[in-house]
Amino acid sequence: MTPPTDRHCHARRHLTPSQYMTYDAMRAMAKAEKNDPLLTCYAKVTTIVDRTSVGRTQTIENIKALVTKGWLIPRDKIRWKAGQFGNNHYVVLDHDDYARYAARREDDRYEFCPPFQYDAKTGEKLEKGEMPEEFGIAVEGRKWARENRALIQAIQELNNSMTREEWEKIFNPPDIEETSQ
Repeated sequence: MTPPTDRHCHARRHLTPSQYMTYDAMRAMAKAEKNDPLLTCYAKVTTIVDRTSVGRTQTIENIKALVTKGWLIPRDKIRWKAGQFGNNHYVVLDHDDYARYAARREDDRYEFCPPFQYDAKTGEKLEKGEMPEEFGIAVEGRKWARENRALIQAIQELNNSMTREEWEKIFNPPDIEETSQ
């Protein structure tokens, strides 16, 4: 039997074991709302504690850390007619949604996936910062984008301020044959 070569990243690679226990319990209790593909968790802290066997204080700290890291997005509390507030509720991102936020880099709390420590094919330990061949291009592109974020933002702003005619003039130049005649 050959070992799997699947190199997909998962939420547990981004979180501490305790944070992952809280995240996993909240994700399991989350449900989809009408016309919203994201899952929302309405569970009380005590319910989450019961599902994880992590203490109440640690669960609260884990929820704060998950919000800070971007795995949970807090929503406003609902106020009932009697004036009391309903439970806290959080949108619980899966790894694919989290990766989309990281790719957009609109918020610095979203991080790219951590590098793997071992090559899936050979089983050899990778040097720090070294990635398997299949990830090399993607990692280098992300690294360049992270280092040149200001340049990319300036280009986007310039692009957004141009008219369609200006854009076509710059990005659709006439063929060389047409200009030489």
